[in-house]
Amino acid sequence: MSQTPSMNAPYGQQPEEVDARVSAELSARRANLPAGTLQIIGGAVAIVAAFLSWASLRANSVSISVNGMGDVSGLPAGAELPETNIGDGWFVIGAGAVAALGGVLLVVLKQGALSVLGLIGGLGVLGLGVYELVQIETVIGRFEALGSGASGAVGIGIWLLIAGGAVTLIGVDPRFGVGPRTS
Repeated sequence: MSQTPSMNAPYGQQPEEVDARVSAELSARRANLPAGTLQIIGGAVAIVAAFLSWASLRANSVSISVNGMGDVSGLPAGAELPETNIGDGWFVIGAGAVAALGGVLLVVLKQGALSVLGLIGGLGVLGLGVYELVQIETVIGRFEALGSGASGAVGIGIWLLIAGGAVTLIGVDPRFGVGPRTS
């Protein structure tokens, strides 16, 4: 015999088939929440990292800092900084925004297929972070080769950028137990 819903059933009771389907849908929606949240956090961290220090250089009594947007602080008046190739902050902001948008859409629309935005943004953020780290290490090496107590350091912004990309990618990967699910 087929069970049909009764119009007089007590509040909250449904046929087993409907109950199982609703339960599976709610489980899938809840499963996307941590994945989307990690993508949002990773994208937001990357965006913030663009405005933080990516490199600091010191020589004698002068200490300068360069952020991801290419802004230099601490440079004496009239002095110029040689080309550093630091300043891909706008690309970082774009990639971070794509990652965060993917997370927001994943949480709001509950569609696991939207994790592709998190994947693209996360790979972009992580790739830019590693690329900029190599560039900064090269600039610091050249600067320190000048001698006279010249030294440099990678700034917190680069490390946060790489961490933001990694967090985003963890949110995309279901093998870590937090990736999007569509079942």
